[in-house]
Amino acid sequence: MIRNNTPFRLLGISFLGIVATAAYGQLDVGSDGSDGALVVSANTEIDLSQAVTASWDTPSPTPGKGVYDPDKWAVVFKYASVTVNANTTVTFKNHPSRAPVVWLVAGDVTINGIVGLSGRQGHASGLSIAPADPGPGGFRGARGIGGSSDGSGGYGPGGAILPISGGTAGAGGSYGTSGVPASWGDGGTPGPTYGSERSIPLIGGSGGAAGRAGDGSGAGAGGGAILIAANGTITINGQLLADGGMSPWRSGGGSGGTIRLVGNRRRQRLVESPWRHSQRLWWQRRCRTYPC
Repeated sequence: MIRNNTPFRLLGISFLGIVATAAYGQLDVGSDGSDGALVVSANTEIDLSQAVTASWDTPSPTPGKGVYDPDKWAVVFKYASVTVNANTTVTFKNHPSRAPVVWLVAGDVTINGIVGLSGRQGHASGLSIAPADPGPGGFRGARGIGGSSDGSGGYGPGGAILPISGGTAGAGGSYGTSGVPASWGDGGTPGPTYGSERSIPLIGGSGGAAGRAGDGSGAGAGGGAILIAANGTITINGQLLADGGMSPWRSGGGSGGTIRLVGNRRRQRLVESPWRHSQRLWWQRRCRTYPC
């Protein structure tokens, strides 16, 4: 949990050509406002699969649907402004590529409700179903199949490793820090750490591992990744969530994802960033040169 007395790290942005026009001048985040103004007054799921495949700087053909740039591996929205009202939640349905989300905003961003990109919880032991789905930009949790079949390791660059023969419990996924090892039995180990202090590339968390045959439930999926860049002020009185998913029994949780904020000014009361088992939340202000 990050409060207003927590120091923010400066970061450079090379992802979408975000530049400062002069020394400590106005940022230009590249938004033409073609997705219109996003105003959330009721719980809303944004379906990322509806984005048209195009270069990120292409005006959105259908306002509010965004574009998917496969070269950048991102679903990009170019909003005029963003307002998420209190007592409302914005969530996302993944693009087939599971790409992260980018909001480029010509004006101000005000978040009084919740923007959620958390990974899903692992499924119950013995259920032969698909692995848990991550937040956008994250990676799936391991499947957990009972009987004589083993579960699997976690997906993603920091996916936890399947326990060795005879092991029972699965470990948690890694990201900027190592995931949580299996707490008992001859269990699995976390995957390698990855990512950079500048969160470049924009990428989410990795999945946890399941246990061995008959013991493991499905593991939690990784939290998602979002970049919010605004020419104006970013005001957050609500929450931004990119938690890793939990696991119900003998499997590992997913690692937390990434939240990156870029703007000229911030007004922030409370931001809750990802927790399991690592996270990144960065703030960039105006800078003298590009990159900062």
